[in-house]
Amino acid sequence: MVWHGRKPFSAYREQFPRFMSEFGFQALPPYKTVQTYAEPKDQNMTSYIMELHQRSGSGNGLMVGQMTDTFRMPKDFPSLVYLSMVLQAEGIRYGVEHWRRQRERVSGTLIWQLNDCWPVALLVEH
Repeated sequence: MVWHGRKPFSAYREQFPRFMSEFGFQALPPYKTVQTYAEPKDQNMTSYIMELHQRSGSGNGLMVGQMTDTFRMPKDFPSLVYLSMVLQAEGIRYGVEHWRRQRERVSGTLIWQLNDCWPVALLVEH
């Protein structure tokens, strides 16, 4: 809903599942990891290599869109990488806090694709 629907994190407040499975928001891996697969010339969200390490066709655009809706555009690529992780944490916090407040209805949450063996942008949502 939030990720694929390009909705703000407040849209989680409209969901009251019995168990919230597979939710979250994408973030880039840490900058140190990005440096292992992207040379400085490739360190931008639209480069071939950054798209190659993205498992969602529209993922980088969705990530940057939510980022600019929530924060100002970062000054450089390392800051963008860091801010993507801050944004992901904020989205997860927003959802989890909402569902914890609904404990009479919602019995738990499951964060999807929390870790991966290949350095990619990780989605944490359904």
